[in-house]
Amino acid sequence: MELVLSSAHKGSSGLQQMELPFTRVELDKTLTLAPNPKWVNGYWLTQTNTSSEVVEFMADQFRRSRFCSDKRFRKSTYLPIISTILANLLNANNHRLQIIYSRNDTSGNRPWINVWDFLSHLNFISTVIAGKNKRGVQSWCVALPELVELLNPNASRIIFDRHQPSIEVRDKDNNVLPVPKNRAAMLKYNRYEKDTRTFNDYWERHVVTLDGKNVVPIVKRLFNDTLELGGRFYGGFQQLPSKDRARILIDDLGTCEIDYSSIHMAILYAWAGVQIKYKLAYTLKGYDWPTDMTEDE
Repeated sequence: MELVLSSAHKGSSGLQQMELPFTRVELDKTLTLAPNPKWVNGYWLTQTNTSSEVVEFMADQFRRSRFCSDKRFRKSTYLPIISTILANLLNANNHRLQIIYSRNDTSGNRPWINVWDFLSHLNFISTVIAGKNKRGVQSWCVALPELVELLNPNASRIIFDRHQPSIEVRDKDNNVLPVPKNRAAMLKYNRYEKDTRTFNDYWERHVVTLDGKNVVPIVKRLFNDTLELGGRFYGGFQQLPSKDRARILIDDLGTCEIDYSSIHMAILYAWAGVQIKYKLAYTLKGYDWPTDMTEDE
């Protein structure tokens, strides 16, 4: 595989991405210039017809570069990191976002920082490195045209990393709790995990687009403290405004969004075998019923 690099990037990274004349800018003030920031999704991978070739080639170049500080280069460590970073950059380029990332030099984060710096050195990204601060201001970057062309967005998609859990149980401080060891709880955990993976696997065989740009429909399921609480599916596409959702295509086919009135209340009544009467269902002492809603709505 041949890769041609230029000493300076060509083209434009897009007005919304705030084009920079340099591929690396370091700040000593608590300043951020990212208007549409997005954190790295650590469970995304890049998938194209040649994705393994691209990622393998980059990993080989990285291994030979001065940015590989590990005495022993481990593909099992760096291939997923490179693939995840490329997936996030590809999505950010599609939707005019900027990727914010941590440069906190902890033992687990050092390989990630090395890859970010490697991509900047290759003129594949423009990166702004925030000065040390206590305000939580993060470093950020955008993909440059050379990287976008290499990934070929029209033939690329983002998939769920099968080595990452598709569900998580978190405590009140948002810390991820370990997989339950109790047999009954573990069986339930595995069932939820399988269901979520089945959902994500489905979208590997279908393409979702918005105005010609790929949308990532994959999700992760989050529970609160226990598998009995929460369990909502979370995905970045859920933040799309309704005016944009109306233009979503699935496999180039138009879509519609079905909205059910009081769906959760209707389900509860259905479980009890009762036909819901909306006016009575929402009648609460001390609250007036809206005058513009009828009993049959």
